[in-house]
Amino acid sequence: MDNILLIIVTILLLLSILATIAIVIGTDKLRFTKSKRAPKKAIGCIKEEDIVKRCVDEVNKALRNIVVIYNETIHGLSNNDRKLLKKLNNDVEEIANETKAYKKNLHHTLTQLKSDSIETGLYYVQVVDYLREIAHSLSFITKPAFDHIDNKHKGLLKEQVVELKSINYEVSTLFSSINHIINEQTFDEIPDTIKQQQQVIELLNSARKKQIKRIKNGEATTRNSDLYLGILNETKNLLLQTINLLKAERDFIVMDAEVLSDRL
Repeated sequence: MDNILLIIVTILLLLSILATIAIVIGTDKLRFTKSKRAPKKAIGCIKEEDIVKRCVDEVNKALRNIVVIYNETIHGLSNNDRKLLKKLNNDVEEIANETKAYKKNLHHTLTQLKSDSIETGLYYVQVVDYLREIAHSLSFITKPAFDHIDNKHKGLLKEQVVELKSINYEVSTLFSSINHIINEQTFDEIPDTIKQQQQVIELLNSARKKQIKRIKNGEATTRNSDLYLGILNETKNLLLQTINLLKAERDFIVMDAEVLSDRL
C-alpha cells in the first residue's frame, strides 16, 4: 500500500511540475530577492495609454509567481523542507510589498485617467484589491506550513500528501488557463474556467471530508488537522479571489477599450 502511495505521489509531483513549467515558459526567470530584482516601475507611474498594458503585464507576472510559490509550498511541506519553506515565506512577503505599492499608487494612477474613465478606474481599483486578497491567502498557506515544520511538528500523512499533490496539479492547470485568458484576452473562455474552478473546489471539499473522517477515526492530531484544513480553506479563498480578479481584469480592459472608442 505504501509503495502504491509513493508511486502516486511521484506521478502527481511530475504532473504538477510540468504544469508549473507551462505557466512560466517563455517568460523571464522569476526573481523574488531584492538583490536580484531589477528596478521596476509602479503601475501608477505611467501614462494613461500604457496603464492597461502595464496592468495586464503585472497581473500576469503576479499570478505566475503566486502559483509557483503555492506549488513549491506543497512540495516543501510534503518533504518537510524547512529551508525551502522559509524562502517561500520571504517570497510571499515580497509579493505582498508589491501589491501594497500598487495600492499606495492608486491615487496617482487614477489621476492619469481622463474624466470620462470613471468606470475604468473603478475596475482598476478592484483589480488591485483582488490581487492584495490573493497575496493574503497565499501568506495564510505558506506561513503556517513553515511554522509547522520549523516547530518540528510531525509532517503530513501520506494520504494527505497524495490529496494535496492532486489539488496542486489542478490549481496549476487552472492558473495556466487564467494566464492564457488574460494574455490573449479570450474572455469568452471565462465560463469554462469557472467550471474548472468549481471542479477544484469539489476536490477541496472531498479532501476536507476525508480529513474529517480521519479526525473521527483518531488518525490525525489537532495540529495536523489545523494545518491541513487551513490549507484547504485558504486554497479555496485563493481560487475564489483569482476568478474575481480575472473578471475585474476583463471589465477593466473592455471598459477602457469602450472609453477609447467613444473618444474617436
